[in-house]
Amino acid sequence: EITTRLVGSEMCIRDRERRKRKKAVLAVLFIYYAVMLMNLTFLERTQTVTDYNIVPFRTIGTVLLSGNVYAIVINIFGNFFIFMPLQFFLIELFEIRKIKQNFLVCFTITFVIEIVQYIFKVGMLDVDDILLCVAGMMSFYYFYGKYRGKNKKRGM
Repeated sequence: EITTRLVGSEMCIRDRERRKRKKAVLAVLFIYYAVMLMNLTFLERTQTVTDYNIVPFRTIGTVLLSGNVYAIVINIFGNFFIFMPLQFFLIELFEIRKIKQNFLVCFTITFVIEIVQYIFKVGMLDVDDILLCVAGMMSFYYFYGKYRGKNKKRGM
């Protein structure tokens, strides 16, 4: 019985150490991603932008109807996919796993980014950007949850 307890506590210590290492790696990756995201959303901009759109789906419709493949990829798919890594960090690093709490954080982050872009005139305040970013993040939340569920059943 004593041997079993010792082995069990040693496994607990190893598991804790493994989780600490995982968190440290995730923290470094998150910092790298956050810097890249800041550069993409604020610093890389060279033109002053004073425009805004508060009508849902206006920009999405305009971009799709333009037929400009580059604009579609950058605006629609870019906004949809660019925040997916952030969702991973929200789940794994910050452990924000409850859907309501997670959705609120996703919405708040994208809303604040849009407001800051507008205030500093480094990007267009666009409700469609918020919709696409949050849709991308919540899609990742859903599919990552499915993936994690399957792996837990398999013992991974």
